[in-house]
This record gives sequence, C-alpha cells and structure tokens, in this order.
Amino acid sequence: EQEPVQLSLAADGSIYLGDTPVSEQALPEQLARIVGSQPAGAEPRQVMLRADTALDYGRVMRVMGELNRAGLNRVALVSTQGDAP
Repeated sequence: EQEPVQLSLAADGSIYLGDTPVSEQALPEQLARIVGSQPAGAEPRQVMLRADTALDYGRVMRVMGELNRAGLNRVALVSTQGDAP
C-alpha cells in the first residue's frame, strides 16, 4: 500500500501537492504523473484532500473533478482553518 497523496487547498486558493505549490492549470498533469507512476493493476492511491473551510464549495468540487478524471477516486476529505498546506 502506497502512502496517500496529500493535496491541500489553502484559504487563499493556492493548491499544494504535499508541500509543493501547484497551479490549477498544472494540476491535471501532476495528477496524471501520480497515476502513471503506479504499478500496473494496483489499487488507485488514496488522496487526503485538505480544504480550508473559507473556500468556495465550487473550488473544492473543481479539484475533486480533476481527481476523478485522473482516476484518483479514493478521496478522504479533511476541513482545515488557516493557510497551512
């Protein structure tokens, strides 16, 4: 079992994969890279999606849509307050 992917949405709208900032435009490519690095036939990786409670719901849903398109559909949602990734 691989470590979960850590994806965070900060209150200011910035996106982080782990501790690395990622633009919304680059997110699909980064997610495809994660999926492509999985061994053939492996279960999809778990994603820990941390989203600040101040964010617009639509923003969170757009990121969840990108996760779904990439095939990363094992998502655990965690709500946070503050800008920490």
